[in-house]
Amino acid sequence: MLPNLDLVLAHGSLNPADRAGLELMAEPRSEMVWRLDAARMLTHVETGGTFKELREFLESNAAEGLPENVQVFLTGLESKLGGCVKSRDAALLEWSDEALAQLIATSAGTNKLCFHAGANRLVVPAENWAAFSRAVKRLGYILPRAQQSLR
Repeated sequence: MLPNLDLVLAHGSLNPADRAGLELMAEPRSEMVWRLDAARMLTHVETGGTFKELREFLESNAAEGLPENVQVFLTGLESKLGGCVKSRDAALLEWSDEALAQLIATSAGTNKLCFHAGANRLVVPAENWAAFSRAVKRLGYILPRAQQSLR
C-alpha cells in the first residue's frame, strides 16, 4: 500500500475471490496497481455490505499493515456512514413568495407540521400532510391538487 492510496499487487494475478473483494473498494489503474475509491466503498455499504468487511480485507491482505494515511482515509469514510439518521417521504412546496412561505412556516397552526426550506419553499413530511392541508386552509390558502396524492 502506498501513501497515495494506491495498492500494488505483490503477485501478478489475483484469484477470483480476491479480485471481487478488491473491486468492492478500489479502481484498477493498471494490471498491478489499484487505487482505493470512496464511492465504491460507499456503494458496497449502501447495498448491504459492511465497512468492517472492507477494512478486514485490506488488513488481511496488506503485506506490512495499513499505512497511517490509509487508516485515516478509512476512519474518515467510516465516520460519515452514520451521518444521515432518518429518511422520510415529504412534499416540497413552492409558494408565490418568500414572505408567504415564512408566514406559513411560523404560523401557530402550521409551524410544527412543516419546515422552511429556504426562499419560498416549505417541506411537509408525508405523515403531516393531512393536518398541514387543514391548517393551511384555516389560514385561507389551499394546496394544489397534484399534492393530494400524499394523503
